[in-house]
Amino acid sequence: YRPNGLAGEPDDAWRKVTFNIEGSRLVAQNPTPYFVSFFVISVGGTDIPEPGMIGPFDHKTWPITHTGVVKWRAINDFGGITDYAQQ
Repeated sequence: YRPNGLAGEPDDAWRKVTFNIEGSRLVAQNPTPYFVSFFVISVGGTDIPEPGMIGPFDHKTWPITHTGVVKWRAINDFGGITDYAQQ
């Protein structure tokens, strides 16, 4: 179920999530009105265990022990897996 009138496209929400490394934490920001379920998030080639989901207009943090390129894939509304995005 999704309320009518939400801005943007739900299929694009996963691409709009941004990531920042702050010390020993990876911080994700979701600027959309949609939940995003992550299939995988990796930092410097190392996967974050059980990345979970991020709520609308919310942020989420994970502890990390290294830095590098952040790559992620999400689960879409149909249970499929998106391509990789990176930042």
